[in-house]
Amino acid sequence: MFTKQEILDRIAEKRAKGELLEAGYNLACFIATASMIDIKDKSGHDYAHHFLRVSRYSTDSEAKMIMGVLHDVVEDTDWTLDDLRTLGFSERIIKGIEGVTHQDGELYFDSIERCSLNGDSTDVKLKDNFDNMSQARNTFLPQDKDLERLKKYTITRNYLVDVKTDFIKAGTPVHEWMALKGPEMQDFEIVKKYRTKYRTHLGIS
Repeated sequence: MFTKQEILDRIAEKRAKGELLEAGYNLACFIATASMIDIKDKSGHDYAHHFLRVSRYSTDSEAKMIMGVLHDVVEDTDWTLDDLRTLGFSERIIKGIEGVTHQDGELYFDSIERCSLNGDSTDVKLKDNFDNMSQARNTFLPQDKDLERLKKYTITRNYLVDVKTDFIKAGTPVHEWMALKGPEMQDFEIVKKYRTKYRTHLGIS
C-alpha cells in the first residue's frame, strides 16, 4: 500500500502540475485506509468499519465527518497533525483531531478533559465512544479488562454529555464532576487509576 511519504509526494506532484486535489472527505478516507490497512479491531474486523461508522453517525457536517475518518490516524500511525496541515486540511479539522488524539504519557481521563475543551472534538469523541461501547460486533465474551474499559467509556459518555448540555463547564476535573452525580455514576478508584491530577492530589506517583 502507499506509505505516508508516497502520498505526500504524489499529492505535491499533482498540485505542482495545477491539478486541484481538495483536502476533503475522499482524501481523508484514502489516508485512513492506506495508513491502517493492516489494523483490525478487537474482534478481528477491518478497522475501516470503525472509522467510517464514526464519520457517519448523526452528522451532515463535512468537517466533522473528516475528523471522524481521521480521528485515530495521528494516534495510531506515523501521520502527524503537521502532515495533515501540509495537505491543506483546515485548522478547524486539525484542532478537532488534536482534541481526540491521546498524547504520549497522558492518562485516559486527562485526555477526555482536554477533549471537552473543543466542541468538535467532543462531538467526534461521543461518536467514537458510542461505537466503542457497542457489544453487538464482539466475537468474544467480555473479560475483566473489557468490563473496566466499558466502565471508562460509560463515565466518558456521561461526562461529555454533561459538558454539551452545560451541566458542567468544559475541562471540569472528572472527579469533581463525579462528585455531583449519584452513587450509580461514582467510581473514584477508576478515576484515581486514570487521571494524573487526582493521583497527584492523593500523593500517588
